[in-house]
Amino acid sequence: MLELKKLKARLFFLLYPNPVEGQLNLLIHSGTNTKANVALVDALGQILLSRDIQLNSDDQLFTFDCTNFAPGLYWVRISSLVVV
Repeated sequence: MLELKKLKARLFFLLYPNPVEGQLNLLIHSGTNTKANVALVDALGQILLSRDIQLNSDDQLFTFDCTNFAPGLYWVRISSLVVV
């Protein structure tokens, strides 16, 4: 059975630079070992970039190439699917 669950540990993250000029950096600390997905979504809800990542209890830095993105407002979605 698949079930969506909130992580018991708190998730802390920092996105920089803002505004993005080429490369977006995501510094993340999840406090737990789990698989997650990071997606960059535009104002229309279209996923422009998606990456599966492995989180652990340390600080981790992930980079995303945004050089081909038009100027605008974007959202970063971090989600985790826990199998129980």
